[in-house]
Amino acid sequence: MYNSLCRFCPNFKIWVMCLDDESYDLLEKINLDNMLLVSMTELEDSELLAVKNEASRFYLGTLKPPFIKYVLDKNPEIDMVVYLDADVYLFSSPIKFYENFRQNASFNILITPHRFPEKREQLEHKVGIFNNGIMCFKNNPIGLACLQEWREDCIKYCENRFSDGFYSNQKYLDKWPREFSGVCISEDRGVNLAPFNVSQYKIIKDEKSLYVDSDLLIFYHFSSLRIYSPKDFLLFDYAYKLSRRVKNLIYKPYTKELGEIIVKLNILEPLFTPSFQIKPNSWKYLQYKITYTMVKIHIYLKEKVPLYSNIFRRYFHKKEVLKNRALII
Repeated sequence: MYNSLCRFCPNFKIWVMCLDDESYDLLEKINLDNMLLVSMTELEDSELLAVKNEASRFYLGTLKPPFIKYVLDKNPEIDMVVYLDADVYLFSSPIKFYENFRQNASFNILITPHRFPEKREQLEHKVGIFNNGIMCFKNNPIGLACLQEWREDCIKYCENRFSDGFYSNQKYLDKWPREFSGVCISEDRGVNLAPFNVSQYKIIKDEKSLYVDSDLLIFYHFSSLRIYSPKDFLLFDYAYKLSRRVKNLIYKPYTKELGEIIVKLNILEPLFTPSFQIKPNSWKYLQYKITYTMVKIHIYLKEKVPLYSNIFRRYFHKKEVLKNRALII
């Protein structure tokens, strides 16, 4: 992300939440321009520490609203912030996107829909209408009130699973357009393009830029990408099917640059140990594919067979069948 910001934003400041001392010390040693580090010691207060070690707590998700609010509280001179997940990458300048939000006095908060393809729209009632990988907040009473409420919500409940109408820190966003004035819902297909929505669009390339149908690609969110080594990646979750064109134009340059950065970091700091994920073996992959196929059959029968849902609920307990992320009721 940082490199892409440098390419497309001549003037920026980026605040980075460092989850441990090792990452803080490494970034402090590298001393990148325009990067300001926030340690856990600075961010965590008594309310956060009280829930930090709860067994089912998704603590990283809990930290998102406190981190954004911390940046605004500590920097009253800035008028707004754009929050980006660490796996977001810029493919073109965001200045127009940024200025359209900043200069519109009626906007206080910006959120982006998941934009699931039609066949996957049922996921909205589980993971939420909106994705919180890219958001904007103005440093005004409404923006701060929204962040404060979100912080309180996440402290009360934030688990990385679906339960009683809640999902992680994300489904809370569904109520914001009703509760807060000036919530801008981005309609730009080039903002928060991601594996969960890219398959429905045509990716067009000219000499300088990529387009999502007719919209300039600005932010791509590499959700579910996993790093096994500097040269080995799982590009996206097995549940998604992406074209070779998307892989070549979007994923290939990103993973190439990501791998090069990891190698450079190892040269700069040999003792640094990247948190690579463990590559699943063939049997686990087969298990996943079988489960995913069963889920697709389940969803199809639910849509096409009128009495199927009643029969399913009668003879099977929810927690005993197909517990596979957002893919099952």
